[in-house]
Amino acid sequence: MADDSDVRSYTIQGTVSGARGQLLDRAEVIVWWQRIRDRELLDASETTEHGHYRLTYRVPDEAPAKLLIVVEVRSRELESPLESAAIIAIQEQTINLAAAQAGRALLSVRARDQRQHLHSVRLLGQLAQKPARRRDTEPRLAAHAIIVSG
Repeated sequence: MADDSDVRSYTIQGTVSGARGQLLDRAEVIVWWQRIRDRELLDASETTEHGHYRLTYRVPDEAPAKLLIVVEVRSRELESPLESAAIIAIQEQTINLAAAQAGRALLSVRARDQRQHLHSVRLLGQLAQKPARRRDTEPRLAAHAIIVSG
C-alpha cells in the first residue's frame, strides 16, 4: 500500500524560454494552488543555467480532489511575468513555458498520470491584469487552452 505522503506529493518540471527562444537561466518559477478568489503558494525555485526547473510540492489536506495549479515565471529577461492557465494537477507533470514576441506567450504542457495516459495542451497567452493573493496588480500573461491528444 502506498504511503499517504507519496500520494500527496506532486512533481512538476519543464523549461522556460524567452521571446527570442533562448532558455532562461535563474528565472524564478512558482507553482500556485489556484483557489476561487486567491492563490496559495505551493513551491518556488529557480531554473538551472539550461532553463530547466523541477518543483516538488505537497497537496494541502484541505485541497479538493481536482487541485488547480498555476505556474508563474518571473525573470529580468521577460517584459512581464509568464503565467499558465489553471491546470488540474497530477502527480507528474511537464509544463514548458515560452514567451513569444509582442506580449504573447506559448506554453506547452505534457502530463502523465498513473495510468500512463499522455495529453498535450498548447496554451496561447495574452496580457491580463490578475491580482492574486499577493495583492499586486502588475501585468501577467494569462493563457487560453487548445487541447491536443497525443
